[in-house]
Amino acid sequence: MRQIQVLLYVVFLILSYSILKSAAADYHTAELPQDSRLVNSVQANSESNQSDLKTIVPTKQHKEKLARSTMSTVIKTPREFAWSVLIDFPNHPIIFHRLKSCRVAKRDGNLLYIEAYLKPGLFIYKERQYTVTDISGAPRLLTWHMLDGNLKSVHGRWDLEPTENGKFCQATYTLEVDPGPIIPAFLVSFALHEMQKEIITSFSKGCETLYAKEHMSN
Repeated sequence: MRQIQVLLYVVFLILSYSILKSAAADYHTAELPQDSRLVNSVQANSESNQSDLKTIVPTKQHKEKLARSTMSTVIKTPREFAWSVLIDFPNHPIIFHRLKSCRVAKRDGNLLYIEAYLKPGLFIYKERQYTVTDISGAPRLLTWHMLDGNLKSVHGRWDLEPTENGKFCQATYTLEVDPGPIIPAFLVSFALHEMQKEIITSFSKGCETLYAKEHMSN
């Protein structure tokens, strides 16, 4: 009986990790509070992208079960090009492979209301996700937050800063997630780190690939 209980708990942890990673792959943003942070770095394991991914893992928690993390990398394109890719929502599924489709459903000034459909995954009980994105900080800052989706709360932001005299840019992605009361806090932090690594690596690789194709055609 004891062995069965342990096995069930392990299965629960695996499934909980899957729902957090799959659901939060649909990024969204808003202004985030400041936390004390611990800095370390990891290497991006990609044949086509050897940039360092610098991770800032926060101390947790707020009133709710929030996990907050920041990761950055240098993208080998000008900032303006990276920004144009970031706000090209209909083409996001080309870069972010967990998305089936993405479109701007409504625009109100600098606020974009985004409708996205997720590809099937464990515990994706809502295929359609709604977020609101603020692009008033263009081309330096984009923020978003989830209006309706698979998690209790998701907030995020992209910061783009020029480097190498404008030749490249540093992209920093901050994500804050509250998955609700079921998933353990330690599992939330672990999944958040892995998910962020996937998102920022995909964005960097996508920008550089599109930039290279554009300049080859010219």
